[in-house]
Amino acid sequence: MKRDTIYNLNLREPKTQRVLSSFLDVIHYFSTKVITSKSENDVFNTIINEITPKLDMVDCVIYKVNQEAKTIFQVAAFGYKKNEKNIIKNRLKLNFGEGLAGIAARDGKSILVEDVTKEDNYLKDILDAGSEIEVPIKINDRVYAVISSEHPEKGFYNEFHIKLFEILASITVGTLVKIQEKEELQQIKLRLESILEKKSTDLDRAIDALSSQYSELKHQHDKRELLIQEVHHRVNNNLQIISSILRLYLTESDENSSKELREIHDRVQAMALIHQNIYKSLEMNLVDVSSYIRDLMNHLKGMNSTTYISFEQEVDFKHINLNTLVPLGLYITELVSAWINLVVNEAKETEIHFKIKLGECKNKNQYELLISDNINDNIFKEINLESDTDISSILITALVEQLEGKINITNKNDSNLVKLCFDPV
Repeated sequence: MKRDTIYNLNLREPKTQRVLSSFLDVIHYFSTKVITSKSENDVFNTIINEITPKLDMVDCVIYKVNQEAKTIFQVAAFGYKKNEKNIIKNRLKLNFGEGLAGIAARDGKSILVEDVTKEDNYLKDILDAGSEIEVPIKINDRVYAVISSEHPEKGFYNEFHIKLFEILASITVGTLVKIQEKEELQQIKLRLESILEKKSTDLDRAIDALSSQYSELKHQHDKRELLIQEVHHRVNNNLQIISSILRLYLTESDENSSKELREIHDRVQAMALIHQNIYKSLEMNLVDVSSYIRDLMNHLKGMNSTTYISFEQEVDFKHINLNTLVPLGLYITELVSAWINLVVNEAKETEIHFKIKLGECKNKNQYELLISDNINDNIFKEINLESDTDISSILITALVEQLEGKINITNKNDSNLVKLCFDPV
């Protein structure tokens, strides 16, 4: 069963597991939502109407930048800036350097003001503010737009707000450039249609013009494919930033917190490996599933220094689409991590060998994932996924439901075996 609900995110308590998970949820939700945007307004409205409410923000506007005129003007708003007819009230137009938003547009750097009463450059809009942030969206090192948000409470915003919106702005860039390229292609298409509709007395010139336009279309198409690839690269980089933050917390946490943070780190890495493999692939919506499973298992091996882990795999498919691979990769991460813990704690073994096979089920309409080990003990005898309340069991159950699958756990021939039959999403 796919999860549509994203929990509201309180960035003022960044060390809790719930908030860190919601932090990732917001980024993942935004990256999948914004990449399907058809226009610039869609992109801005996703930030304004869908992301800011999840952060308990009462106000947010986006300024569009005019680099030639050195001005900025409000093009989207959330909160008290809009009236009943969804029209922006007191729509501001500022010069570069005027107000905090004008400074961010001019300098291209994010701004965090915890107390605007101490800031000489603060410019009142409609209501008095207590704190404010400004985050620029830059394309080719030029500021394209500025995300601006005020809050009546002093000290409401912190570095985590800045970091989150910088990540969202980075993801936004790829989509905005893709939209611009698409509009250019549409203009080229219109020009081609106009050429074809005209009666030309000079056939050679018409052929030359069409040939030139075709070359331009192909060039733009190649650029668009590279930009989509760059979006996945940016998402991967941002996930690696989050992974680095988690590693910093791991060094400061006690044993119980460290275990929870390591589990979150593994989930982040499972998603990052998908984007890494897309970046290496020539197919933008497909991933080499054999390479991905190998990378994922090597990562899980590296996270367990006290246990020797080996594995072999047999994969019958070359590619699986992204909608299926995301929950499947997270399922493998949760299952194998829990499996290793059970072997170490229950069976007291220090060596594990996994066999992984991905192929078709007997009815040919489903996929079948088989994972087995070389452990004699029945380590899953006390496990009941439907009734257990630990995070790992809940996540495994939820991911199986999302894949519309059925899981079966057995122990035979001195081996534990977990079989998952699931539908390709």
